[in-house]
Amino acid sequence: MVEKRITQAEDKKVKLADGNDYVIKPLLFSQAKKAMPIVKAFAASPDTASMLSPELLDKTMEVAYMIMKRTYPKITVEQLEDLIDLKTVREIFAIGFGSVV
Repeated sequence: MVEKRITQAEDKKVKLADGNDYVIKPLLFSQAKKAMPIVKAFAASPDTASMLSPELLDKTMEVAYMIMKRTYPKITVEQLEDLIDLKTVREIFAIGFGSVV
């Protein structure tokens, strides 16, 4: 009989705008289901300019907040907006969805 091993995605650290490293945990399955349409829209953006619509930025922040709140339950959206940029939000998304970055 072959024994299967289930491995959990490791928590990763990302350096944010304040110079500190923040631990990012993968989303729970229920959270990932809610976030997937937003992530697909973000990933489909061909360039930075198309990511800058106010609606897509708000939705992107919604998902980043969902991911960060797993580790930092007291963080606010306003605080997070001052900590991440368009480069780090992609890193946060990748970790939040269990990808290796």
